[in-house]
Amino acid sequence: MRICQTTRVFVFSLMMKFSATVFHAVLLIISNLHADGQNVQSCVSPQYCELNKSCVIQCAFEAEYYAMYWYNSTDTKKANPFIAFDVERGKSGTGFSLGEFDLLPNGSLLIRSVSREHEHTFRVMMLSDKFSGSPYIEDVDVYLKVVPQQKRPFVTDCDNKSTCYKDVVPSSHVSCSVRDSRPAANLIWCLRTAHFDKELSSQRNITLKSSLYTTNITVQVDMLFQSGVSLALLVCKVTNSPISLSIDETPVVIFNSERDIFATTSVKRTKALHQQQVQVTCPDGNYTMYVWRKKLSDGIDETISYVAADSTINLSLPTLNFIVKDGALTIFEIDFHYEGYYGCLGSNGETEDLNAYEIIVYVPPSPPYPVVLGCNNPFYCLLEIETSGYLTCSLQRVRPLINLEWRALPGKKEHITFSDEAQTITSHGETFDVTLTVWYQLTKTSHDTVPLECISAGEHKELNTLVARVDLMPLSVNRTTDHPTTSRGTEQDRKWFIYLGVLVTIIIAVVALTMVRIKGKQRSLRRRKKEENKDETERIFPLDNHCRGSKPELLKDLKAQLQDKYFEIYGRVQPIPFLHEKLYDVDEVFVNNGLQYLQSGNWRDLSSYEDIFTNPCNSSTRIFIEGNPGYGKSTLAKKIAYDWCNSGEEGVMNKFDILILLCLRQLGQTKSIYKAVKLLLLTRDSKLTEGDIESILQNDHLSTCFIFDGFDEYKHEHMDDSDQIESDVNCILRGDMFRSSLVILTTRTSNLPGIFLPQTLRVRLIEFDDNIRSIYIEKAIVGGNEEASHNIKQHLKANPVLNDICGIPMVFVMFAHLAHKGEEIEKLVTVTKVFRFVLSCFYSHLESKLSGKKFGNFSSYQIENTKLDQLAYNGLHEKAEGTYWDKKRVCEIIGNELYEKFSDIGILMEEETLQINDDDTVAQSDILVKKKIRFHHKLFWEWYSGNYLAALAMNVSREELWRELHQLEYSKYEYVYRFACGQEVEAATRIIKFLYATQKHLQFALFCVVENIDVMEEFKDIAVTLCSENVLFNANDEIFTQRSLARVLQVASEKQVITISHIWVRGIFRSVDTARNCIVFKNNVTLPSLRTLHTLHIYEEGKEFQDEEINDILAYVNSCNAIKELCFHLCFLPYTIGHYKTTLLTSVKLYWYPISTSRYIFISTTGKWQDTDGRFLTHIDYQKEAQIWRSWSLKQLDEEKQTEHI
Repeated sequence: MRICQTTRVFVFSLMMKFSATVFHAVLLIISNLHADGQNVQSCVSPQYCELNKSCVIQCAFEAEYYAMYWYNSTDTKKANPFIAFDVERGKSGTGFSLGEFDLLPNGSLLIRSVSREHEHTFRVMMLSDKFSGSPYIEDVDVYLKVVPQQKRPFVTDCDNKSTCYKDVVPSSHVSCSVRDSRPAANLIWCLRTAHFDKELSSQRNITLKSSLYTTNITVQVDMLFQSGVSLALLVCKVTNSPISLSIDETPVVIFNSERDIFATTSVKRTKALHQQQVQVTCPDGNYTMYVWRKKLSDGIDETISYVAADSTINLSLPTLNFIVKDGALTIFEIDFHYEGYYGCLGSNGETEDLNAYEIIVYVPPSPPYPVVLGCNNPFYCLLEIETSGYLTCSLQRVRPLINLEWRALPGKKEHITFSDEAQTITSHGETFDVTLTVWYQLTKTSHDTVPLECISAGEHKELNTLVARVDLMPLSVNRTTDHPTTSRGTEQDRKWFIYLGVLVTIIIAVVALTMVRIKGKQRSLRRRKKEENKDETERIFPLDNHCRGSKPELLKDLKAQLQDKYFEIYGRVQPIPFLHEKLYDVDEVFVNNGLQYLQSGNWRDLSSYEDIFTNPCNSSTRIFIEGNPGYGKSTLAKKIAYDWCNSGEEGVMNKFDILILLCLRQLGQTKSIYKAVKLLLLTRDSKLTEGDIESILQNDHLSTCFIFDGFDEYKHEHMDDSDQIESDVNCILRGDMFRSSLVILTTRTSNLPGIFLPQTLRVRLIEFDDNIRSIYIEKAIVGGNEEASHNIKQHLKANPVLNDICGIPMVFVMFAHLAHKGEEIEKLVTVTKVFRFVLSCFYSHLESKLSGKKFGNFSSYQIENTKLDQLAYNGLHEKAEGTYWDKKRVCEIIGNELYEKFSDIGILMEEETLQINDDDTVAQSDILVKKKIRFHHKLFWEWYSGNYLAALAMNVSREELWRELHQLEYSKYEYVYRFACGQEVEAATRIIKFLYATQKHLQFALFCVVENIDVMEEFKDIAVTLCSENVLFNANDEIFTQRSLARVLQVASEKQVITISHIWVRGIFRSVDTARNCIVFKNNVTLPSLRTLHTLHIYEEGKEFQDEEINDILAYVNSCNAIKELCFHLCFLPYTIGHYKTTLLTSVKLYWYPISTSRYIFISTTGKWQDTDGRFLTHIDYQKEAQIWRSWSLKQLDEEKQTEHI
């Protein structure tokens, strides 16, 4: 035992003295004795290194080891390690000393510059400690890697596009390749669906040339169409390969070109007014791609745009000026060559759906109604006729070709027959004159008139719904003619006597009216009004009318009762609901806020609402006043009623004998307009019956104005054509009742009626600008207190975002009345935060008012808001109830105490509604005008609904939430979504994901992001998708939409989360604010400097820019760091640009398109314009270009004026 111990000590001492070579020899002996020793697989094999670059052979050994040896071969008996390490001697070896290799702390091998000699098997040995019995051994295969120059897999015939589209036949194939790589790339073809990628069976081919591989993979497409789909998204991608490209996949949209999509589905005919904008949409659904196709004039359909892989690609068609955004196809200033069939096919690879449209370019006739020969009144005419003769009706300058038809109204068809019908058509280029002449024969003669209609007929009859109505009055019931004759002498004399009698009557009436007015000036205002009403009613209703009582007295009574009712309506305006003690007359708070009317496809300014009635260009009898929630639609309706009741002889409303103002939500189930007037506007003890009201309103000599307030809150089932009894409101809007009376309808922009007269005038309320806000502050709040006015304006000036939000009239009004209560107004940067601030003021007011023994703790009241939240949200889906609830039900849900508090604060209020039907057998005693509960304003309703939606979004599964949101139309309940997103980040995240997934709601999703900017980073993909192609600021867009979009672009650009490819400023450029580096639009919306903007387009048709304007625009461009191109369209620029500004253009290309066929680029080195052929624009050429441009501009202006006239 002592001998063995002595021997071990001796051997150990010898080992300590041996050189590194001897130590390595011993290690080799041990390793060979343990050739089957432990292998810990600490190194991955194989590994790939790129030629001529550094490379790390990755291993992951224990942090603490004693020695490490790397060999160029697995034959370690004959080779020495080229690099070695042990704790006592450190790094050594020829590879280390020559600088070719190095060891990393974890044992990984660093090759400083990879060459072809490094492509072999390396062996590594590791000793964990000095006395380890056996080393860890691993072999690593190293291969050279050559990365191909292409960025993505290359699909044949796709020109290296990021997303490719191919029309294919089922027998064809699609190929994809990666060229010049080492090793060969592993490519696969997949079918991408909404849920997964399915790998497809394909044929692979690998070739080798000059030590580099080319991989090609081909798939047959017939298998893709076997399930019945015509559209599929294929993806060629590199997978499980050492070769990595910048982009590892290339999507390819393929369409079965053998399918005629327009032959397999119903096509919706869509009317597009000439030179106006038209938009058609894709089908709803969770689809991964959309394709827009157009059937050309030769019958062949082809693709014009496709949406896939979060990209929208518009294909180049020389005859189309369009854009596809959020899946919707928009054609600007549509012309006749746009006519045709358009279809959007949506698919997810498994299922698909199609929306197909036939777009017909429509030119309304001039005048815009059928013209009956012998009639001057466009809506009603009385023709004195023989018992037989010719009738002629015509449409002039109309497109498309619309046929005409004469017909007798029901009940009179047996009184007249038609024959010898002859229709002539005259072409005027793209429009037509259509004239229809028929021979009529009265079969029954009486003293009654025979009512006829000349109406549109044939294939395109629905495009022109106007009707010419004529009452035929036989001259003599005893005379008939077999042929058309001229009037005889006795008949002519008779007519002259009639004309003379009418003239004398008019003279007498004028004299009498003048005497009445002179006499009236000597009396009090009220006495004068009564006398005028009396004279007017006597003029309207001749005394020989057969009706119950005296009709002048009935009209006088009706007018008096209406004015008393309207005084109750317009004399109780509450800007702040809880200020019961301060009621305003509507005239005290009304300001002429922004008003615009639609003409020739463009919104034009009105200086005041009176212009609607006084503008000589407006001959329409139907006016729709539209606007977003809180924009003052109902206030304007009350103001019109106020002016009717109080206007003098010069007032614009003085021309109306009767004004009927009805809040549509109060109608309940009532369809009769006469019953609604009786029960909602007259006193309970009124002696006037429905029959009296009908006889008064039906009088042809009566000038009547109807105001229907709140169509968006009207129960839409009453507009359903399937109803057996149609509502009078529907008939009036369509022109079947009171066609010559003025009808004003207020509604949300997103809830316009589906049926209305083509000549309807659209007026919209826009935001408060600075001037209007100043007027309101002075008029309704401070009353001359300049300091108070200054404080409110300073709050807005100090917070630009709040200043923008307060463009919404209702928000501004509430803020202005409560501005003194806010301590942190600078934090109010979203609609949600502003509305929360307003409500907190309401609650604080109530808390101070109710503090004491009666009501207890206020905080518990705030917690119980959830009950009201649920009540409000459920009301969104309760069509039968709409915005009303029974008081009993409300109290059962939220409790009596909470109801009293909300009622006292003014958020909930009572309103009368009709609880009846239109059955004529209903007794008067059964008619009930019932008080029901509603929110003070629809914005309050949507606030509490938004609270509930936010809570719902955080507490249900994704499937439940999406099912719920699919039922909640975002265009109808915009603020429900925005308030919900503004409440909680988690709720915003889940809701915006839904909007993002549906693709068509991307822009609205961004507006929801604005409400909670904390989610911007997560949803930068939305901004990327929207901004990857075109961002459009159009003159016809809602101001709030533009402002929200500008805000999103600003935040996203500041965070540098997106690259904005193109921004189009179309028809709204006003100036550049160089102090703030922003573009100012005509509606005062500002577009700030954007760091990541690539191309700016300024599209100002007919505008001549001056030097100073161009210099300001270039200064703005200079503040946009990444901008590459500036383009001017359809405008005229100076011959040269100020020299000191040309330095800005060294990195920015400046393009000018004066008309669609011309293009110039500015050469900064010469200071001149150059055309597409490389020729510089001379002074003479410039003057010629100016002449062409001005002629073209004048032509466009003339066409616009002609359209306006029509």
